[in-house]
Amino acid sequence: MSLLRTKVPFFSRWPEQVELDGVKVPLKNSPLDPKTRRRLMRGSYELAECDLVRHFIKPGEQILELGASVGIVTCFLSRQAGPTGRLVCVEADARLKVPFEAQLALNGVRAVWVNALCCPLWQDQVPARIAQQSFQQSEQTLSGRAVAGPTSGQSPPWLTALAICQQTNLEPSALVMDIEGTEAVWSEYPPNLPDSIGLVIAEFHPRLMGSKVAGRAVQAILEKGFVVSALHGTVLAFERR
Repeated sequence: MSLLRTKVPFFSRWPEQVELDGVKVPLKNSPLDPKTRRRLMRGSYELAECDLVRHFIKPGEQILELGASVGIVTCFLSRQAGPTGRLVCVEADARLKVPFEAQLALNGVRAVWVNALCCPLWQDQVPARIAQQSFQQSEQTLSGRAVAGPTSGQSPPWLTALAICQQTNLEPSALVMDIEGTEAVWSEYPPNLPDSIGLVIAEFHPRLMGSKVAGRAVQAILEKGFVVSALHGTVLAFERR
């Protein structure tokens, strides 16, 4: 009997929701993959990003979040920014709008959602080489990236960070960014961050872009009058001097 029992497959039963440092996260019916769900249950989801958000986001921040995903980090941002803060959240994958809104509703958070491919530059036009890229969805719901040439399915429009701020009437004081590899654009084009931004929290992806490109991207932020105030893994917090 015991031998037979070991051959019976085990089906995980996910809880309806979990709590990550006070933020409620729907789990049972979420689009999150099993690996991410387990990280949430262990309390290890986006530890670096959330740690820096807790330390650097101040009440009243006007935040541009690039790579909002399902809104978990958004909830941490909102909690730190408080009732006088404002969030504009950009996500390329239109399929995530419903779980994003469910995540925010569960935590009583409000934010402006923008479905776009964001080029994190403060200029009128997206560079032509970048504008030719399209969004490619992965088999994993939360994965996707801009790739050269057309892709199957509908790709969201490219917008610069300046265009997004103008469209949403946002004068950002903080930029929070986690879009895999997109920060590489800073190694080619100056980010031209506006004077209103005093804080940048960004995850860098040297495995995707290479360590030299990542280094040049970091240097581009420093050349705009910022210093590295903290780092946690590959996530850096920059503050204006």
